[in-house]
Amino acid sequence: MNERRRVQWRLILGQDAESVLGGLMNEGDVGRDRALDFLYDEEGGQASGSGGEGGEGDGGGEMASGEGEVSAEGEGAGGVGPAAGAVGMAGESDERLGGLEKTRLTAPTWINMVHELFPQRGIERLEAEALGRDKLAALMGDGELLGRVTPSEALLKAVLRSKHLMDEEVLAQAQSVVATVVAALREAWQTAWQQGGGGARWRGGRALPVARNFDAKTTIRRNLAHYNREEGRLYVRKPYFQARVRPSRESKRLIILVDQSESMVDSLIQASVMAAVFKGVGGWRTHLCLFDTAVVDLSEESGDPLRVLFQAQLGGGTDISQALLYAEGLVTEPRETIIVLVSDFYEGAPSRYLLRVSQRLLESGVRILGLAAVGRDGQGHYNRALAKQLVGLGMEVGAMTPDELVSWLREQEG
Repeated sequence: MNERRRVQWRLILGQDAESVLGGLMNEGDVGRDRALDFLYDEEGGQASGSGGEGGEGDGGGEMASGEGEVSAEGEGAGGVGPAAGAVGMAGESDERLGGLEKTRLTAPTWINMVHELFPQRGIERLEAEALGRDKLAALMGDGELLGRVTPSEALLKAVLRSKHLMDEEVLAQAQSVVATVVAALREAWQTAWQQGGGGARWRGGRALPVARNFDAKTTIRRNLAHYNREEGRLYVRKPYFQARVRPSRESKRLIILVDQSESMVDSLIQASVMAAVFKGVGGWRTHLCLFDTAVVDLSEESGDPLRVLFQAQLGGGTDISQALLYAEGLVTEPRETIIVLVSDFYEGAPSRYLLRVSQRLLESGVRILGLAAVGRDGQGHYNRALAKQLVGLGMEVGAMTPDELVSWLREQEG
């Protein structure tokens, strides 16, 4: 039995088969095993609404080839039984004992693991199985329960990946729950931009109450009513702040193109929030477009990142050249235009089309930043061979944290 077949049967049969088939060495396979345990472990796999999530299985173990998939096709079809290791077996003592069981997964964590570790056809079957076994129904079908889940980025990703499973009422509750997460991300982006030095005045928001934004003249003028003549003191009841200002003409055009592939969900979240922030900055005219094999221009809605995210359709094909062609039509002053292309560069169309439109844009004077990831760790998995060709044309390609991207955009202001 070859290694791939051994791993497949080990995942199908569960931990009880480990003495015969051996253990799982790959971190991705270990994660898949935990996900299947959640689904088929009748005692331990109940969906949890809140609290700590414990250690999530690593998102390693790429599944482009479909290895390790438990599906309805081929060996193991319909043969996935309850995973071993369930607690509380029949006939056992009721005495409560300690144990070394792994931290149980919550429903949001399970959804994210499945989408990171299984191919698309496997995801669809596992989600259907989970709903049929009431593993997710408690969370995805009960708005009140969903409202008790602690808001987090993990929950936001899980909701985006499973919103097609929710009815309108629960979906509305989900949007309300994750709105606080999006608001926190937006504040972080706005703070990073304003504290980065210089910068345009915020056009639709208040300046942050920090020392560098303190407006002494306005503060004195508006607090004169609190001047005490006998003491010779001005009591400041309310300080006023204003972000530093630079000329407000909209001289820069920022076009953000975001790949809707499953693997790009973290970057999709960050890019949507970034677009909302730049929509409120003087000196920049911002466009936001999501793409798969078609392009959806959400520039008008880009001020509301939550609305943008819930319009996104994760998965599907990828046509990066089509997205850049659309962006090319938005360009009026090439040397005042920046395109931020967020993608893993796994192009579905012939790469020559992408290389051709990229070269044309770059030669006209447009700056293009290709981002394989926008996230806290600034790391991403992407098609390095194609990225290398694009770099050869003059595109800058890599992965960045939000702070690094803000610094890069600051450099482009001058």
